[in-house]
Amino acid sequence: NLMALRKIFRTVNDAHRLGLENPFQGLTIGGDTAKARVSLTREWLETVMLTEEALSGLNDEARGVILVMADTGARVNEITGLEEADIVLNAEVPHIILRANKTRSLKTAHSQRVIPLVGTAFAAMTSNPKGFPRYAGKNASASGAINKYLKEHKLLPAGATLYGLRHGFQDRLIEVEAPERIQADLMGHKTLRPKYGKGPSLAQMREWLVRTVLMPRRQI
Repeated sequence: NLMALRKIFRTVNDAHRLGLENPFQGLTIGGDTAKARVSLTREWLETVMLTEEALSGLNDEARGVILVMADTGARVNEITGLEEADIVLNAEVPHIILRANKTRSLKTAHSQRVIPLVGTAFAAMTSNPKGFPRYAGKNASASGAINKYLKEHKLLPAGATLYGLRHGFQDRLIEVEAPERIQADLMGHKTLRPKYGKGPSLAQMREWLVRTVLMPRRQI
């Protein structure tokens, strides 16, 4: 909340040229250092969390959000904010386009990216070709409902949350030794060196994603 207030104050201050000192700048809550997020491993996902029986109690859209996140590493708000124009299934390389739209903004400029659809993500997007209208613009609602279900049904290891899917995706990219540029472009991270050229193609990124895809391998 402090981060949000800091950003709101800065935006209004800059827009109206008020020249005020931001009272929220540098303001943090003291205490222990933040704990590292728990990564969800391939073994856990394939044998515990992503089985049809485990997710059968969720509504179709919530289940779809989980499956897309698992094989793309995209953030929850990036997935729930997908509009029909951002979902490209009838292409040589099916993919989703993560960009700012009327439903949501992006975390950083580096977050704008295109991710090929493979495995569970392709299956889920095929079932939801227009996105997830139930949760559009309601990131907190989606995260809260899904995390509650996962915890109540013991589908998360100790200390883990839904966000562990993103960390697990990153770990799988490292396991297959994907190039740093590929990892950064898929995760929406800033690289340590300037980005030159157009970057990897969809086909090239898909080649690496196929190596990380989770079971069941409905479509690779």
